[in-house]
Amino acid sequence: MASRAHLKLDIMSPRLRLLQAGRFKCRKIDDDYYDFVPDPEMEEGEEEEVEMTAGQISAVAAIQRKGLHPHSQSDGYFHFIDEAPPSGLSRTYRSIDMEHLTLAAESIEDFDHHEEHRGITNRDRTYTEVLVTLAVRYKPLFQTLLWTVWSEATSCIMGRPVQLGQTMKSDGSGPREVGFHVCSSKDGICIELSPAPPFSQFLILDLPVPRASKGEPVYTLKVYTSAGDPKVNEMSTQTAIDGMLFELAARHKLTLSVVPRERPSITAIDQRGENDGPLVARYPQSKLPREVASLFSFAAEVHDNLPYTFLSYYQALEFYFPWISRRNAIRAVRREIYDFSFEASDDNSVLRILNVVERSKAAGEEEQMKLLLRECVREDKLIEFLSDAKNEQHFSRRGPISGAPEINPKNANESVSLQATKRIYALRNRIVHAKDDPKYSAASQLLPRSKEAHSLNPDILLVRLLAQEVVIATQAW
Repeated sequence: MASRAHLKLDIMSPRLRLLQAGRFKCRKIDDDYYDFVPDPEMEEGEEEEVEMTAGQISAVAAIQRKGLHPHSQSDGYFHFIDEAPPSGLSRTYRSIDMEHLTLAAESIEDFDHHEEHRGITNRDRTYTEVLVTLAVRYKPLFQTLLWTVWSEATSCIMGRPVQLGQTMKSDGSGPREVGFHVCSSKDGICIELSPAPPFSQFLILDLPVPRASKGEPVYTLKVYTSAGDPKVNEMSTQTAIDGMLFELAARHKLTLSVVPRERPSITAIDQRGENDGPLVARYPQSKLPREVASLFSFAAEVHDNLPYTFLSYYQALEFYFPWISRRNAIRAVRREIYDFSFEASDDNSVLRILNVVERSKAAGEEEQMKLLLRECVREDKLIEFLSDAKNEQHFSRRGPISGAPEINPKNANESVSLQATKRIYALRNRIVHAKDDPKYSAASQLLPRSKEAHSLNPDILLVRLLAQEVVIATQAW
């Protein structure tokens, strides 16, 4: 049976035949979608004939072989469909100036998408380019750079190319180079902040509709390293990026962020079940502390920062730790008091009560969480959640997050709530602990803009379910 990739190429071949003919008609299908379709009956004025050189036709075919499918052409740009974009969307569009089609086809063989950031890197990792944005978007990045970080007549001490952006000075006296190129002859590394060249934009930028990126230039951080071990180069590059962003924030008060490869988010679709009916408003029946309500609300606000979302729901659980400990201690004390052998005048009887109280005070956070989930969470609700096909592999040993214990509903030795406790608490520790301590060496910190962080969706939905179950349980007590 032909692979899916080969099937797509077969389906797309009529388009290539149109391209190879040198002419095609671009017909509008709907507001957001164009396709190459021959339509001899289109009225005059609706037809757009496009002449392409043999080199451009060959370039389109070469780019298609890399998985980007020809889509349309407009305003001097050629648009491709990316049906497997590094953005979390079902598909996006990538555009390239017609003049740069041949260069794009030649260069696409030499570059890979960066694994963590929205960017590209060559095979030996001597060149890496990542997209950057303002962490706080008060104004466009280009305008901010113009007044904060810029240089004139920059040259590279190591002879590498420098392509800074240019604009006129405010007094009109001449061009100013916007950006910078800095080098370390000791490390053999150069770092440049400058506009992304057309080919980089083609691979890095994905758009929801087929259109060209216009307006102010898109800036990227570029890192050049000397030839050597690709793994060493990759580590050196990340160290250079981290140090550069830190110093821009600390010295220049310019807070830039590297754009993650994936767009992490918890959507309403993620949170609602397949069988959930339409929403019908009702007067609220839940009475919960303001702290818990606020944490639930904040978790929804930071949906693009998944570790924060996770911690917000965890804190909602954490709010109830003292409450469940008190309830458990009171129940244990009453059990001792109602014991037939209890005598108020007997020191041993009184000591048993004191021991109960001391044990409740000595319980650690993880023990309190075990108690809370055991008392408040319905096992069938947890099993129903874990039986979802989307969650099954995520919570297994083969899941994308290291240092997080698996949850196996078929485990006869531990309840599902106990397994959930161990996993949620381990993830909490990976997010909040950044200590250089052997105690936490088994699993490194889970960084906010990392591949693991962007895989947290199922764990967030799990801790959200647990927090909801606790709130529901408290309504009945």
